[in-house]
Amino acid sequence: MEDNSFLRFMGKPDGELLNPSVLPIRVLWFEQRHRYYEYLNNPTTENLEKVFGIFGKPDNIESLRLDQGAEVPFAGDMFFKTTFGRNVSIGTEALFLSHAGVHLGDGAIVGQKARLVTLGHPTHPSQRHLHKIGPIRLDTGAMLSANAIIINGGRADPVVIGEGSIVLPYAIISKNVPPYSLVTGTNEILLQGKQFFRPLDPMKTHEQLSLKSRLTPEGLDKLASAREILCGLDDLLSKTTDATYTAKTNIYKETGIALTSLKSDFFSATPPAILASCLIPSPVYVTGTIPVLKERMTVNQGCRFTIDEGSSIEFSETVLLAPWVDLKAKNKGTIHFEPSVWVGVGCRIIADAKKITIGQGSVIASGALITGDVPPWSIVTNGGKVLKAMTEADIIPLPPMWRDWDAYAKAFADNTKTARDMPSPERMELLQKALQATQPLNG
Repeated sequence: MEDNSFLRFMGKPDGELLNPSVLPIRVLWFEQRHRYYEYLNNPTTENLEKVFGIFGKPDNIESLRLDQGAEVPFAGDMFFKTTFGRNVSIGTEALFLSHAGVHLGDGAIVGQKARLVTLGHPTHPSQRHLHKIGPIRLDTGAMLSANAIIINGGRADPVVIGEGSIVLPYAIISKNVPPYSLVTGTNEILLQGKQFFRPLDPMKTHEQLSLKSRLTPEGLDKLASAREILCGLDDLLSKTTDATYTAKTNIYKETGIALTSLKSDFFSATPPAILASCLIPSPVYVTGTIPVLKERMTVNQGCRFTIDEGSSIEFSETVLLAPWVDLKAKNKGTIHFEPSVWVGVGCRIIADAKKITIGQGSVIASGALITGDVPPWSIVTNGGKVLKAMTEADIIPLPPMWRDWDAYAKAFADNTKTARDMPSPERMELLQKALQATQPLNG
């Protein structure tokens, strides 16, 4: 058993590469999903503790605030790496990719559909099967508003949202935010200074969800010239829904770890042999025509496809859609993906009355909105702005066992099947043996 990456995964994150094909990590992933589905089917405090406490009882779960009655109260992977202070609030469909660890301090607030992402990938297509991990921390009273994204794509030190700070909706944060700051856009600080913020009681932060309740009159005056930013933000955790996602929507949703015939029924136009090579965590949402998947695709949880009559989404092999990617083809528009495209968390791609092509090997950064062509072998951000072109210089030196894509793909498929077919007690027994053979969890 190859346990080097397992040790890095279980221990303190150090920014090194992680190989997710190894058996203990696949076992851990499926055990985590098993417990998450149990919680969705029976949302008791006991089952919630199991989700966040694979290796022990989690702290402060009894004071965790979740939206009641939500179909997806939260989503993600490796929840056991998420730790809580007291009186933490989490909005519906918030996403925790907690591979490197997420800590939410006392009174921290995570808004609806906010995303905390502790992993990234090497940029070169030959190495994207590996993960780069780094932690995230929200300090006391920090607030991450609806649809905002925090990402640590491999930095060993945590990305920190400082005490009392507010991240506005749809912001993308990849750097530390100082205490008592108001941030928007991409790491853009609009306001900073404790004198602009009202005092916070960590036990009552859920009562302070508007700018008027968080900022002093002086702080509000400072923002008076930015009315377009403040418009519509009186309630930062607004419960409004997009009607596009709720009307006439067919939903595929796994209700257990084993893949059922429902997957084949849902993606009925995709040949079974190709479908078997794809990885599709639930839920996935489709409005209109169900697209045809291609070999070795990954369609992550929360992805949404909206395809009007006469429009289309065309995939190619080895395309990866990270969680909560939103694809819309309307007015006879087409989104065409060439091979080996990777689309980051929370991206939106819209083809309105035209064909747009996402070029081979390209990477779309998390949170980007794309409405036009993306050049091949490029890394692009919001609006399709090219950050860089990929070359052979982007290849990271690796151990021989990690270089062979075909060997990786076979190990990933074999270990995924092994982990999926294990009953939960067997998965836990294997994890405990793996830990005993290496080092203690907190060693």
